Order: sequence, then structure tokens, then C-alpha cells
Amino acid sequence: MWQGVWQATVILKRESPGRSRVNRIKKMLSELGWEPERVAMYNMSAGMGEAFARVAKEFTEIIRELGPSPGNAAAADKAAS
Repeated sequence: MWQGVWQATVILKRESPGRSRVNRIKKMLSELGWEPERVAMYNMSAGMGEAFARVAKEFTEIIRELGPSPGNAAAADKAAS
């Protein structure tokens, strides 16, 4: 799932103040012209294995629909020139 340093995909498992951090990251991504949907926060306990698997699958599908990270695309463009 991780494609390098620039991959902006994060799944956090924290209570607040994690939520405010995620919101700040989403705002920064949006200001950079990146999709804020690349960041999500889910609160789960260790006993929620099935829910974790479902959420991980759904989030992976969202990221695949969004395509490569804009940071990876920029790095690829720079390397090609």
C-alpha cells in the first residue's frame, strides 16, 4: 500500500487530539491541491478484526480510485526530465 515517502495515505487509530490532527492534514492536502480523502481516521479496538479488514478494504478501494499520490507523480515527472 505504501509507495514511498510521498504517499499521503494514512490510517490512524487514535482518539482526539488525533481527530484534530487529521483535519489539519486534510486541510493542508487540500491547499496543496491533493485529495483530502487520502487521509482517514478510524477508532477501533483490538477485538474488531472483521471491522478492520472491511475498513482497510474500503479505504484501499478509495485510494485505488484516486490513483497514484500526486507526490509520486511529481517525482516521476522530475525523474523523467
